[in-house]
Amino acid sequence: MSSTEQFDYAPEPQESQGASQLQALLQIGWRRKGLITFGVVLSLVIGAIYYSQCVPVYQSGAQLLVVKKRPDALPVSSLDTRYSSMSFSDDYLATHMVLMRSPLIVGRAAQKRDLANLPSFKGVGDPTGIIPQSLSITRDTKESGASASNILYLSYKAPVPEDCPAVLNAIVDSYREFLDEAYRSMSNETIELITQAKNYLRKDLKEKEEAYRQFRQNAPVVWKGKNGGHGEHERLSSIEHRRATLLVRRTEVEARLATIDEAIKNGRSPAALRALIMDMTKRSIAEQPTARTASPTNKIEESLLPLLLQEQALLEDYGSDHPQVIAIRQRIAFTRKFLNEMADVPEGQTDESKEELAKLRDPVNRFRLVLLQELDEIKSEENRLAEVLKKEQEQVKALMQYELEEETLRADVARTQALYDSIIKRLQEIDLGKEGGGFEARMISPPGIGARIAPKAVPIFAGAVVAGLLIGCSLAYLAEFFDKSFRSPDEIRRRLGVPLIGHIPIITPAANAADSGAGLDPMLITYYRPRTVEAEAYRGVRTSLYFSTRGQRHKVIQVTSASQGDGKSTLAANLAVSIAQSGRKV
Repeated sequence: MSSTEQFDYAPEPQESQGASQLQALLQIGWRRKGLITFGVVLSLVIGAIYYSQCVPVYQSGAQLLVVKKRPDALPVSSLDTRYSSMSFSDDYLATHMVLMRSPLIVGRAAQKRDLANLPSFKGVGDPTGIIPQSLSITRDTKESGASASNILYLSYKAPVPEDCPAVLNAIVDSYREFLDEAYRSMSNETIELITQAKNYLRKDLKEKEEAYRQFRQNAPVVWKGKNGGHGEHERLSSIEHRRATLLVRRTEVEARLATIDEAIKNGRSPAALRALIMDMTKRSIAEQPTARTASPTNKIEESLLPLLLQEQALLEDYGSDHPQVIAIRQRIAFTRKFLNEMADVPEGQTDESKEELAKLRDPVNRFRLVLLQELDEIKSEENRLAEVLKKEQEQVKALMQYELEEETLRADVARTQALYDSIIKRLQEIDLGKEGGGFEARMISPPGIGARIAPKAVPIFAGAVVAGLLIGCSLAYLAEFFDKSFRSPDEIRRRLGVPLIGHIPIITPAANAADSGAGLDPMLITYYRPRTVEAEAYRGVRTSLYFSTRGQRHKVIQVTSASQGDGKSTLAANLAVSIAQSGRKV
């Protein structure tokens, strides 16, 4: 059905286009539901065949507690230096996880437990290379994630459920035996090495002690003073002290001589010279109350000089008849008499000697001569002390050489003795802690009969359904692509390029047409069932035709189709009834 007028259509929004595309896809799926169902059924059949042909896989698990023995719990130090650097919190389980899956442990387990005769390994030969592929070893981590526990989780997969616990038990037993043998071997090696070191040190210690004894026998005798020091050192110290004292005293004597000579040179009076000598004498007595021992003559001369000075001082205040002056003169006379008796001039002595003796009776000259004599004595003593000091230093140097050699020998003996004592102590520790080192593996959850873990029906059939949907959708798309028939009004409008004025659904004859008595065709739905959807579709066509006239009245409406039996007469009759029902003539 067509009209000579064209309708104006606005472009559809994107939301409606998306909804239309989704609806089109759903329609395609509904139209091709047979192909989709075929794809799903085919995939399920293939999945069922695969599930029935798969070899079942069983798995069994065990829990193993691995603990490092604590030799430090005994009152000894670590027995093996290879374990001594490891604390209890060290992550040693990583090494043990690799060790349990190693060919060494697996091979020993297969050989000792005869694993090659298990049903899982029939026809394989040596299962050493196959077992690690199905063996899984993990460790449990604490909730904090900071460190891991000492528990290992072992699991093994096999096609026979009874073989799983047999393999796990064999590996655990082989692992335990290896730990015991390894620690026992290391302990024996340690004992052997320490024993060799002990024998060598004992021999070396004896040789060094004998060398020290020989040295002590040949060394000179050394005595020690009251303070614990050597006598030679104390003599050196006393000599140095005496030399320092003489040096100070010589400086003092030279200074006094220089002072007296300077005063005489400047022409000072005898009274001033006597006062100077008196002052020097007083200071000398005050500074050296325990002066060095002098000769009796020197002592008498020293006592005479103060008396003479005291006499001069008294004469300045008193007369010559004063009792104190008389008393001091008597003492002076007695002292001079004694000196004269000691210094009498022998018979036959020259006048020059007598003049020298007369000079000695002068206090200033006598004091000066005493200082010169003391200076000569000091210099002579210094020369003698220098010679003695040189000899003592040579003796001390020789003694120091002996002391250094003795100290070296004694320290060497002490070091060897300390090392020997430590070796003996280590042997005692090993003897006490033979059972306190190494590692201990304890089964806390033994393996049971393997549980089936593969194949699993749910993932297989779920995958089959998904694959079937993909196959069915692909077939539906191909069928839809090669089908060139019209499937919707929009497709007709798009491909023919003409507007649509209506869409009539499939209708069925009215059931009450025979009972109405009108004698009309039962396909007149607009007459028999005017309130149905089909009748409303015809009225929609009528309304579209009214709008297409744009105020003009058509006299003829042509209805045509490509084939016979398409419903041209039904459309024309129902459209005529609808137009007549609107009040127009047809």
